[in-house]
Amino acid sequence: MDYSKLAIPEHRQQPKFMAWLAAAVKPLQSAQNCLNDLHNRFDIDKVVGIQLDKLGDILGVPRKLPFQPSNGVSPIMDDENYRLILKVAIIKEHFDGTIPNLMNLLQSLLGNMGLYFIIIDNQDMSMEVIVFGKTSSLIKDELEHDMIIPRPEGVSMTVNVANEKVFSWGLGNEVFSGWSDGYWLPIRNNF
Repeated sequence: MDYSKLAIPEHRQQPKFMAWLAAAVKPLQSAQNCLNDLHNRFDIDKVVGIQLDKLGDILGVPRKLPFQPSNGVSPIMDDENYRLILKVAIIKEHFDGTIPNLMNLLQSLLGNMGLYFIIIDNQDMSMEVIVFGKTSSLIKDELEHDMIIPRPEGVSMTVNVANEKVFSWGLGNEVFSGWSDGYWLPIRNNF
């Protein structure tokens, strides 16, 4: 906001008054601009590089993975993957432990990547999450190392990730396939 425009017309023509007003208002205007821009500096969808590292420090999530990913991928995450893991850390704080909430969280995080999820509650304080669809080896590793899917407290969780097409009767598309190409999902026998 230009505070010089708020001066009454008879004083706008006085150079000493306008210089005094500018000297008094400029530091305040600069501080206000900085505060107005502060939310952009910590917007998880906009920040990159060291700003993302600062968000990771605040959330307690390091950029280096605690395991060596498969296929020779570096354990130091790039900005895109690190942003995903930071979003997971935020979402874990809002997870209420229910299956519908977990399904919504997974769809909001990974649904646009072409992944599909089946969640099975075994009714014995254990659950299975089956993830299928095409994904990168790094996302697969992070899913298998319990870095993406929030786990309810006190519940054991098994994550099965199928990179291949999943077996299905009479349905063939980019996710499902028949006998020759379909991957049989491991289903636990509860009988």
